[in-house]
Amino acid sequence: MLLLLTTALALEIKAGVEDSFPYAYRGAGREWTGISVDLMEEIADDNDWIIKYEEIPFSQRMAAIQTGKIDVYLPSVTITTDREKKFDFSHAYTVDYLAYAGPDTKGYLSTVSRWFMGAWRSLLTMAGAVLTMGLLYSAIEKKTEKNTFGEFARHLFDGSYWANTTLVTVGYGDEAPKTVAGRTLAMFWQIVSLLFLGWVLNGLNGAVPQKVTTVNHLPSEEIVVLKDSTSEALLRLLSHENKPVETEKELWAAYHDGATILHDESLITATFPDADPVRLSDTIQYYGILLPEDSPYLELINQGVIKMITSAEWEQILSLHKE
Repeated sequence: MLLLLTTALALEIKAGVEDSFPYAYRGAGREWTGISVDLMEEIADDNDWIIKYEEIPFSQRMAAIQTGKIDVYLPSVTITTDREKKFDFSHAYTVDYLAYAGPDTKGYLSTVSRWFMGAWRSLLTMAGAVLTMGLLYSAIEKKTEKNTFGEFARHLFDGSYWANTTLVTVGYGDEAPKTVAGRTLAMFWQIVSLLFLGWVLNGLNGAVPQKVTTVNHLPSEEIVVLKDSTSEALLRLLSHENKPVETEKELWAAYHDGATILHDESLITATFPDADPVRLSDTIQYYGILLPEDSPYLELINQGVIKMITSAEWEQILSLHKE
């Protein structure tokens, strides 16, 4: 009887959720769980609240808060200046970054192919320079006797061999110019090689696929984002072509179908362990619980957030849901 009375007097909090692993998702018994859900449950226990979960699509979370359909929205909401003007947020309980993932960020073979895609200009330019210098060297230093293609090819190979060993500063000495014109060409090529080799190496190094980059180095193709997310806001600010979708399920489906997506790094890696997303280092995000402006629950929720994130139990919750 006492238990029934206590339950009847307990305050019911309507919490908006959406399947957004690892912050909110359905467990084995179809009950809601996740980092944000566990956090809210701990806060509810401290305040004798009962949590009633309402599944709300991410793009409708703001409207649901404003109309009073829900009291809080839990999973992975980024605290931003614009949102703070219209809503309240709890203290941040975790941080994340935006990251992009697509067909070009998957696996070792893709990493190698991306390097070749980025390096081909430098490699092609180097090959062209070596062949050009080899042709000039062979024309100056090699005597044509038979005037056959085989002889021409052999002389071109010897000249290119000399040009390449000079470029990479090996200089075996087994192929060296003997004429004044040849030695003049050699001096010119030695000086040019000092500058040219640095340019080539810089190009090859720049072609190495990065795991961390900035918003100024996003892929040029259309990027799929979640509607009304910080990802969409960023791409609009950059005037970058983007395609918004309503739910994370649609976002994951687009990625699975070969599209490049921009989303929260932790959510991408949790859903697709092999995605290998590229982090945008200048897009740090702080997650908080979303509430309506002047919410009467804000202070108690903030107290609960601070209590949890400074406890040993918090690391256990993070580890549990990120496995």
